[in-house]
Amino acid sequence: MSKSTSIKSSFLNQSFATMLAKVRINYIKSNLHLKDINKKINVLEVGPGYGHLSREIISKYKIENYDAIEYDINCHKQLNEYGINSYTKIKDLNFVN
Repeated sequence: MSKSTSIKSSFLNQSFATMLAKVRINYIKSNLHLKDINKKINVLEVGPGYGHLSREIISKYKIENYDAIEYDINCHKQLNEYGINSYTKIKDLNFVN
């Protein structure tokens, strides 16, 4: 595979992931009934990958706390740059009652 083909493939993969995230956020918005849309919310996302859906959620809602369980540690740096607390295992989360 040539460098040019690799770049195009990467761009298409990123574009597809972004488009899919936008479809998902529209589904969430149509099914999430927040009484106070200005209220800050807490988010727990399982399997966010590199954060395509996460970015959409962050751009649409006021976030109090955003935690993510992502097995692939290669994704953690990107998620942390978005302000997301990333964990490899759910048992690493501190749940407060």
